[in-house]
This record gives sequence, C-alpha cells and structure tokens, in this order.
Amino acid sequence: MTSFQFCIICIIALIYIIVYYYQKQKVIRFENFIKNSDSYFRTIDQILNNAYNTVYKEQVVAFSAEGLRPDSKTYETIQRNFIKLVLMLMGERVEKELVLFFGDAQTLIQYINTFFQSQLDNDEILEYVKNKGPEEEGND
Repeated sequence: MTSFQFCIICIIALIYIIVYYYQKQKVIRFENFIKNSDSYFRTIDQILNNAYNTVYKEQVVAFSAEGLRPDSKTYETIQRNFIKLVLMLMGERVEKELVLFFGDAQTLIQYINTFFQSQLDNDEILEYVKNKGPEEEGND
C-alpha cells in the first residue's frame, strides 16, 4: 500500500467519523426536543400570547368594538404583522430551535398562523357587540 492510498483511506475514515458524529448529534438533539417538548410549547405559547395581545390592542380592537371583522386585505396585513412580531420576539436562536422542532420554517409559520386565526375566532369583544340586542343599545 502506498502512502497515497493510505491517505485516501484515512480521509475516507475521517469523513465517515464526522458523518457518524453529526448524525449521532442530530439524534441526541431530537431526543432532547421530545423530552423538552412541554418547555418548547410553553415558550412559544407565551410568545404568541404576548404578540397577539400587542397586535390585538393596536390593530384589531377597533374592528371588534364596531362589531366588524377586518376585510381580507387588512386581515392579511394584520396577520403578516403578527407573524413578524412573533418571529422578532422569539429572536434568532429560539426561532432556529423551533424550526428544528417543527421540522421546517413553513410548519412553524403555519402553527403561528393557526394560533392567530383561533384567537380571532374567539374574539369576545366582537361576539359581545354582535350579540348585543337592540334593547341594550338604547340603554347606553
């Protein structure tokens, strides 16, 4: 065996060791995600609630008080603002961790979007104004 062949074998072995180590780290990291999933969901729920309260107070409450829902263009703008605010509140490190946890960025965005839609669907002020009878309006 020549020194060249020996070097090639050593390089291949080194590559194999690096790939094996990388895969092992991914498995360990995924196991930690599963073990700590409650912590991840508590973190993201706290961030989502904080962002929703901010967006709701600044952009949605005016529609709710009037008994209206935002039109589709306004809704999309509010939704984009909400997603941007959530990602900003997360910070880059937490966002990367959650992208790994959810599998990809699109799934994380969908989770954020679903939260936003469910919160708007459960808007208590809007429901109160809609259900307020005509007899109560005269008493204001």
